[in-house]
Amino acid sequence: MVRVTPSKDAAMTQAPRTPVPTDPSSAMHRRLVAMVLAVLLSLLLAAARPSTASADDPPTLPVPSAPDRLSFSGYDLETDAVADVVAGSSGNNLLLRFDAGGALTDGTVVLTLPRPAWRSPLQVGFRLYPDDPSIAGSVVVRPSERLGELGPDDCRGTSGPPTVTVLNTARAHIAVVSHLTCLPGQSVTLRVFDIRAPKAVGSYTLPLSISDASGQRDSTEITLPVVRKPTTRLRVDVPASVQIATPTPVLLRALRRDGRLDTGYRGTVLLRAVDAPDCTFSLRTTPVTFTAEDAGVKVVSFSVKTAQSHRIDVADVAHRARAASSGPYEVVGEYEPTTCSVSYH
Repeated sequence: MVRVTPSKDAAMTQAPRTPVPTDPSSAMHRRLVAMVLAVLLSLLLAAARPSTASADDPPTLPVPSAPDRLSFSGYDLETDAVADVVAGSSGNNLLLRFDAGGALTDGTVVLTLPRPAWRSPLQVGFRLYPDDPSIAGSVVVRPSERLGELGPDDCRGTSGPPTVTVLNTARAHIAVVSHLTCLPGQSVTLRVFDIRAPKAVGSYTLPLSISDASGQRDSTEITLPVVRKPTTRLRVDVPASVQIATPTPVLLRALRRDGRLDTGYRGTVLLRAVDAPDCTFSLRTTPVTFTAEDAGVKVVSFSVKTAQSHRIDVADVAHRARAASSGPYEVVGEYEPTTCSVSYH
């Protein structure tokens, strides 16, 4: 058998093979499967390694703390209203308020009242009320955890209530609050009760130091204006006889030094029934404000439920008019014995 091998030229002249046609839908399917597999693979790889921020992402910066805020003034014990500190007068109350801009951890606040301007010695105060004879010079922190007064916006003690201590030296009277912890935005007040003001009018500078576990936070000075005695005086007139549990008119007037009405007086006054404090006195917690329409004259009414001799004291809560007392009046009629509870500050 003879095998015939085609020549090279013959092979080159041989007709080309016809290609097998391809299904377009099948090719598209394969591409989609490949894309899905690629996405799944990238997700698996991302889950297997820790995530990192992109170089294009903005850097995360710490939020800066707001500055602490401090305020210092006289205040009225019964209404919490801001009050003038009157030169040479007794019975002044001071309020230092601290609002934390950033967290304060195991903090210490030191307030110094330099002598000889500030002569009243200080003491640690506890449960106080307006007629407490031991209130003079008392230092307290409010709100108080002991009295169950704390709210979400109030600073706390670091472990238990904050500690209050005082130091009286030849050069100064010093109040110290320690173990105080505050979150940003929380606040606390240091209160000094019933002290004598400096004799001279002027702006007085008081050293103040605030520190915490991280070190010194603020070492500053605060100023407190001491003003002259007001020239306007109050007058209160009450009928000589008062029927028990019956509204009775009270005439209040603001008078100038010459006895004429002070038509420009705009003060707020608080009335109290004395000789003994009377919890049934209807105006005891209601401040009375003089407006422009009053022109220095105000008529209000009161009632009481105890049959005993009384008088009414009236005082401007901001110390912008001189206090006054009415003449005595007699309460007549039948009554039921009443026990007054004590309000602490």
